[in-house]
Order: sequence, then C-alpha cells, then structure tokens
Amino acid sequence: MTQALYDFLAFNNLETTAKATAAGIPIMLQSFSDKPMIRFATMSDLPRIQLLKSHYMPIDFDFIETYAHGVGVNTEFIMYWPKLTREDLFDPTTYSPFVAEMHRRNLFVHTYKHAQD
Repeated sequence: MTQALYDFLAFNNLETTAKATAAGIPIMLQSFSDKPMIRFATMSDLPRIQLLKSHYMPIDFDFIETYAHGVGVNTEFIMYWPKLTREDLFDPTTYSPFVAEMHRRNLFVHTYKHAQD
C-alpha cells in the first residue's frame, strides 16, 4: 500500500513537500501503524503523523521521533496525559504537559475527536 500511495502521488507530481506546496495541495500522511510511516520516510519528505489510540498504553516517543514529524492524538491526550485526573488538570492558559513534551521533541500535534457519525 505504501508503494501504491507513493506511485499515485508521483504520478500526480505531488510526492515531495515542495511539489505539493507548489501545487497548492498541503499533504500530510497519517497512520495508526508505524510500518508504512517508516517505509514512507525513505521515499518522501512529506510530513508524517503517527496517530495514537490511547494515552493509557505505553508509547515509545523516542522511536516515533525517528520517522514522524508529529503525532495525531485524541483530545484526551491533551487534557489527561500522563494519566492526569480531572482534579490535576493543567493551567488552560499554558500548553498541556503533552503538547509541551511533544514540542520539546520537535514533534507537532494534530488532534482528533472520536465521534459517531
């Protein structure tokens, strides 16, 4: 699938950040699986976002830093990482501990909200 995606982007002259930007089409690749992201990192410089499922499972951010430009997280990560409770909520006038940690690691943060459509 990774090769097919790259081939599609290349066919449409969008396989690099420069080409996508010149075409006016911002492209960011997102995946819950690390394997396609790691492979795509060897093929293109397009931004890669590692999607994360739960703030309760162990996450190897050191490893994610090696192949991704950012992380995509459910809004719970912003509010309750690392395992904060409602009583421990961070100061809303500053970055949450999660966002601060990701910025320290030079990873940007994309959020999503689980919704039933």
